[in-house]
Amino acid sequence: MFRRFASFTMLVLVASTGCGQASSDTASSRALVREVILPSASATAPVAIAPAPSVPAGITFLTDYDAALTTARQEGKPLFLFFGAQWCTHTQRMVGELPADPVVAKLAGDFVCVRLDVDAAPKLCEEYRVRAYPTLILAAPGGVVLQRLTGLQASRDVALEMSAALTAVANRFPATAGTIQR
Repeated sequence: MFRRFASFTMLVLVASTGCGQASSDTASSRALVREVILPSASATAPVAIAPAPSVPAGITFLTDYDAALTTARQEGKPLFLFFGAQWCTHTQRMVGELPADPVVAKLAGDFVCVRLDVDAAPKLCEEYRVRAYPTLILAAPGGVVLQRLTGLQASRDVALEMSAALTAVANRFPATAGTIQR
């Protein structure tokens, strides 16, 4: 009995997660049809779920930290700092996946996004205590660190943290938040 339950559970997990691999055919690019059991009848009826409205994929990353910090302060937007390395496979994977995620791309419009190469910005890496790659830092407009994500991250987790950072900035930090505190 336990083996059947364990096998069924594993089958459900594999079917729902796709074995950990992202599919190139996403729900946002096609309509989904699922069968739903109606409460008053034993028959099933197909239900169409409309795709999410398309959002242009992409994130505009700046490369000049000082200019980005000035822009963030002027516009009252939080910073999205992406520290990575050209030779890091996890960095390259996230560079491809994050801008392709429509939720992350939409949220990124509310941030001043900066992509920093750790080999070209060692002093900034030291200031922000970046020790692993990639490291994503979400900071208030003045540079105060709100959240640090280290290593390979799923797009949905990054989106959740971005949303939380936007809320924190809206609730706690005025556009001209104080000095940088790392």
